[in-house]
Amino acid sequence: GLNFIKNLNKNFIFGISYFLMGKIKAIAIIFMLFIIAIFAEFFQIKYLNTFSHLLSFEYFGWFASGSLAYLYFVNNQFKYILLCVLVSFIEMLKYLHDISALLYIIFILALFITPICFEKTRILFKNKLLLFFGLISYPLYLIHENALISLICKTNQLGLSIPNLLLPILPLLVLCIISYVIVAYFEPFVSKTIQKIILKLPSKFV
Repeated sequence: GLNFIKNLNKNFIFGISYFLMGKIKAIAIIFMLFIIAIFAEFFQIKYLNTFSHLLSFEYFGWFASGSLAYLYFVNNQFKYILLCVLVSFIEMLKYLHDISALLYIIFILALFITPICFEKTRILFKNKLLLFFGLISYPLYLIHENALISLICKTNQLGLSIPNLLLPILPLLVLCIISYVIVAYFEPFVSKTIQKIILKLPSKFV
């Protein structure tokens, strides 16, 4: 439950900031919260550090980096991809003590940035299965941790002769279906409902 709330909070903060101030300032706010987390941890400011960890501010840099990469993809302005790499570099500093983790992060970052910067490589990511998992990736990310562990335990308790290595497959398929329902039906319904509510608000509140 707490992990789900921590995953949602950056989206809530970003969403409110975006609605009130626009995308550039919203990204700036997310980045500043990330810097506050780094500052609090470096100087061991107890209560600020605890609060930052509680709301996962230390990971907001990745969110800002992804948003900047998207701005580059849309606007094709080099400054955005430069900022994206710079913010990612700041995030990676915390992994300097763990070379294997650092190399893994660099690989994932390169995999993420390459199709954004180099159009010819995008053909590699047009596979329908990859596109499907790209579509459901965010709701799957939000629900997978607790739900996947719980479903694996429940499946194991059924007493079926399933090898341990294959135990996660059925629960993962169930979560993929749930994630697709969320992104294809639930999210559009909620978005349209919120838009209707906003349109009905007096102009001074919009």
